[in-house]
Amino acid sequence: MNRNPFFDSEKFERIVDFSRHSHPFYQARLATQGRVPLLTRDEVRRGNRELLNNHPIQAKTSGATGVPVQVAYSPQRVALERQSLRRYANWMGGQAQPFEIIYGATEPYQFDIHTPLGDMVSRLVSAVLDEGFTSVVTYPTQAEWIARELKRRNLLLPGVERVGLVGEHVDRRLPSILQEVFPQSRVWSHYASMEVGIIAVPFHGKWGEWLPVTEKLGLEILDEHDEPCLPGQLGRIIVTDYGNTYMPWIRYEIGDLGCWQISRFDRKTPVLTGIFGKERGSLKLKDGSRMPFIALSEKLRDLPGMVQYRVIQEAVDRFTVKVVGDGVREASICQTMAAAFPYPVTIVVESGQDPLPREPGGKFLIAQGLP
Repeated sequence: MNRNPFFDSEKFERIVDFSRHSHPFYQARLATQGRVPLLTRDEVRRGNRELLNNHPIQAKTSGATGVPVQVAYSPQRVALERQSLRRYANWMGGQAQPFEIIYGATEPYQFDIHTPLGDMVSRLVSAVLDEGFTSVVTYPTQAEWIARELKRRNLLLPGVERVGLVGEHVDRRLPSILQEVFPQSRVWSHYASMEVGIIAVPFHGKWGEWLPVTEKLGLEILDEHDEPCLPGQLGRIIVTDYGNTYMPWIRYEIGDLGCWQISRFDRKTPVLTGIFGKERGSLKLKDGSRMPFIALSEKLRDLPGMVQYRVIQEAVDRFTVKVVGDGVREASICQTMAAAFPYPVTIVVESGQDPLPREPGGKFLIAQGLP
């Protein structure tokens, strides 16, 4: 069995050989011919200047998990990214200019994520009805708030043909919620990072299976011993960008957790079947293993009266749950949390009416686990 189905050894060796001889950050790091070491986020932050190698800064990460990382892209890397974007757009029916509700909006087709919800929804309605936008892009948590407000106003926007969800984990029930107010839309999301761009896209548009873009990057899923995971086994996602000679990312431990399987649709293609976001968004257990938050998140979300929540892990057996809701019962929250753990836990619930704040980069964390 190939336990590294998303990895091209020849492309990997080419970028390693280039970096060993031509890039100052890697010349000492790759001086020996042994196994190429993993590149951690802390190493990237400490060596960010050397990694840039005097190339102009073209992007920065959001800084949601620490100091933002500055990024540069080579022309070859940009071309590969455009190729991936075109293929993905064709799967979705062709390219379309979206109306974007994001952090740091600067363009006429963008609207800032920190705008009050009522003003945001009014602007979106105008963009669709008056300006003809047929595509909307925003963060999943904000998309849900927008859908709630549209339903409260008894508004439908059938003119929206696509809703793009970026930057956060997507709850599997969210697409059906969005299609209640955008009834003609296709809901899409891809797995990407600022450092390496698109990592995986829905397998021929099928929700729940993700196909890595192996023409431009290699992907490994490793266990706690740095060995390749078996199908269905949760592990750390490691990426190698084959094309970025300005700022190579070689065996970069991006901080996400995931697993892979053979596609249930064609029964032959290896696909990602779980992408669980940053380790910070998973919960640490007493034995040192990590529990993806998604299953517990969906149970909290389904509690009567629940509007918004954030779980903060103070210790392996102690949690604070911040809640915005309409009559949601504290006892139900505690029971739901306690049932998820194989040992006793202490739960403190803090309730309020104001929306919970976002991270500096605009993302919303529903869980903050221990490192």
